[in-house]
Amino acid sequence: MPNITIAKNAGFCPGVKRAIDQVLELSKKTGKKIYTLGPLIHNKEVIKNLEENNIFAVNDADDIKEENAILVIRAHGIPPNLEEKIRSKKLEIVDGTCALVKSVHRNISSYKEKGYHTVIVGDKDHAEVIGLKGYAGEKSFVISSPKEAKTLPEMDKVNIVSQTTQEEEVFLECAKILRTKTKELIVSNTICNPTRLRQKETIEMSSKSDLVIVVGGKHSANTVRLYEICSRISPKALLIEKPEDLDEKDLKNAKEIFITAGASAPNWLIEAVAAKVKKEIMPGKKYAQAWDFFLNSGLYTGAAAAFFTLASARLLGVYGLPKKLIFASAAFVLSLHVLNRAVSKDNKISSANYAAAKIAAYLSAGICFFLTLLTDIKIFAACIFLWSAGALYSYSFAFMARKFQGIKEAAMALGWTFACAVMPIMNFKSSFRKEELFFCLSVFFISWSRSVLLSIAQSKNDMLVGKESLYKIIGEKYIYFTLYLFTVLSAGALYFSGPPKKTFLSIILFFLYQAALTAYFSKGKIPDKLNSEALIDLSFIILGVFAAG
Repeated sequence: MPNITIAKNAGFCPGVKRAIDQVLELSKKTGKKIYTLGPLIHNKEVIKNLEENNIFAVNDADDIKEENAILVIRAHGIPPNLEEKIRSKKLEIVDGTCALVKSVHRNISSYKEKGYHTVIVGDKDHAEVIGLKGYAGEKSFVISSPKEAKTLPEMDKVNIVSQTTQEEEVFLECAKILRTKTKELIVSNTICNPTRLRQKETIEMSSKSDLVIVVGGKHSANTVRLYEICSRISPKALLIEKPEDLDEKDLKNAKEIFITAGASAPNWLIEAVAAKVKKEIMPGKKYAQAWDFFLNSGLYTGAAAAFFTLASARLLGVYGLPKKLIFASAAFVLSLHVLNRAVSKDNKISSANYAAAKIAAYLSAGICFFLTLLTDIKIFAACIFLWSAGALYSYSFAFMARKFQGIKEAAMALGWTFACAVMPIMNFKSSFRKEELFFCLSVFFISWSRSVLLSIAQSKNDMLVGKESLYKIIGEKYIYFTLYLFTVLSAGALYFSGPPKKTFLSIILFFLYQAALTAYFSKGKIPDKLNSEALIDLSFIILGVFAAG
């Protein structure tokens, strides 16, 4: 069976991530159309997503006709004379230049003032290099290879810098040649650390692989450079922009497959390519496809909700919960889960699948309403009201996220709390005592933790997530502390709800699993989004199985 390795240092670099976050937040905060000076990233899939979020690229600031429009300088940076020109216009300018590129600007300016010539190693037509050349001025040269370095004239004082995504071996070889042509040479190795790590890993793994798949835009300089490195080292290398570009015959006879990507490729795209490779070559292909369908369709999430509802009944000391109510709870969660995915701008599904997803969502809602009507008219009425509120939230998500930052996970947690805790309580209680209120509070914090973990997985896999996510608001430094706090709060609230002693083992196992999963995520070991979802919802299945036993 072929061995598949996915690069640890592939995907968006910090500068690109920051720029994307910046424009998304601007779009959501202002509600205005956002312009970027040139494409923010050389990736068609991401550009399409940005346009859906009202973010558009222009090649010239003169193309913007609205006054007081927002124009973002992309991560590559621009020459100082161009920046001066656009700042003179009636535009709101936001500087999204990568901090590492800015440091190269400062480096060039500093040595230029001391009388040094500047030699830039990079692609002369690349946006970043054009910006560097603008800072270097007339006493500068752009070269892309050691061969071109040999053609440079002899000079007294030279500062050699690099495009931040240049191949390090090329840069060092150029610097070596320049030592023979200059009296004084300053070697400013300005290749960024993410690029170094990416190239080092690529060289190491390509030498061990008989097939390397490079994912990224074919117009992306760093992606093409990565592909060229792989082509020199590995017997076979492919450059693809999306999973559909892969053909089964491309994978034939490969024993060691390495998948990497340039800085223009989001992790969700890398994971999609990896999934396609696995489906094509792995034994048990049909079983893998069935598992993917179970996860993608939301049926796994619905099953998790059913187990959580069953566990809730046991934790409340109820052993006669009607099966139709358990199925109604699962249908409620499944319906809103699928609907939210279908109408989300982040979805990557075709028009046909979009329509099918909406039909499935409404069908699940219908099943939920029918089952609750058979159970209790009050539960039915509450279900209609809260499902409608959840559906409205899904359709008005962009507006809600802009007005109420951090609402996403809390809204999802409220839906789960109603389906898995409130519905069972309403079935056997005419009023809520403090024990039931504590139990609902516990379920809310547990469900909130679930939603936050999903957001971390979503953000890690580079879906275009803005500050509707708590993870994006408080940052990685504090999010895991918050999750541990949620675990303590949910455990405390559950204790005060007075669960039966026979359920203690299931409670202990559940919270141990939750803590272990949080610790696993905090170390950066986050699987692709669907498998993360499977791991997160497994906790509810564990709780349901042991509580029922």
